[in-house]
Amino acid sequence: MSPAYWVYLVMAVTILFNALKAFSRFRLWRIDAAREKLETALKELVDPGLTHAQMRAVPADQVMAVPERRTAAQAIMERLVELRARCQRQTSSLVTPMGDEMFYRYQQSLIDEAATTLGALLQRSPGPSRRWTSPADPSRGSNN
Repeated sequence: MSPAYWVYLVMAVTILFNALKAFSRFRLWRIDAAREKLETALKELVDPGLTHAQMRAVPADQVMAVPERRTAAQAIMERLVELRARCQRQTSSLVTPMGDEMFYRYQQSLIDEAATTLGALLQRSPGPSRRWTSPADPSRGSNN
């Protein structure tokens, strides 16, 4: 093969890797947007000005007194669990460039924090006794 073809081959491989990185960043952006949307919905349930630690300290009977709010919180929890599973799948994907998995792990930690906050509120709230566990817990099915 002539040197010109080697240059073309190197350029093609470089373009391929750049396209994979762009696709990975796009998927990460979509995960982040979905997480932000769910966190906004969670904050609207409690109080938009509170942090996760402050939300966990709020009395749950005050927040989840209305059954509609509890149903909305359970729907948010299910979507957080699905989003974390999607994030975990994409972390181990061949499309994710080496080293970029730390960005996905960071998103997983943010999703886990939101799920822990919501799980604490659901556990302490009055109503059907469903114990929520962290999405990071490998022993959980969907809920115990």
